[in-house]
Amino acid sequence: MRAFLPILELGASRVRVGLTPDREWVYECQEGQLFSLEEQPQPFMVTLLQLGEAWTPMLIRALELQGLAPALAAIFPVHVGVRLGLSWESDSWQQWAVDWVERDGSEAQFLPELQVLAIQGRTQRIRQAARRLARKATAGSTP
Repeated sequence: MRAFLPILELGASRVRVGLTPDREWVYECQEGQLFSLEEQPQPFMVTLLQLGEAWTPMLIRALELQGLAPALAAIFPVHVGVRLGLSWESDSWQQWAVDWVERDGSEAQFLPELQVLAIQGRTQRIRQAARRLARKATAGSTP
């Protein structure tokens, strides 16, 4: 079994998330097995969207409590939670994900998902925001 240092818990089921000695972010399933957050995305990852701007300071505090460098927060795969939120069949998760992308300025990273949401978003507000962000992403990629 691989070793890991638990850093925080996510989701209603309080899934333990932490780092391996190789600095890979993993989660621990109920049976005690560890899985990569990037290779095996799980629904609980979407819950970080609810925290909004509070997410990064919370993660940094959790890292510091374990005696780890705050810079490790930068390698947390937030994009997994955002991508899940953008594709979720819930207007709340879609809206939180769109808000995150807008606040973070990461629209280019999520262009395919935003293009889908621009058409299939659960609300007009989501569709309009996704359309605006997709335009911004494509405008930024042209010379």
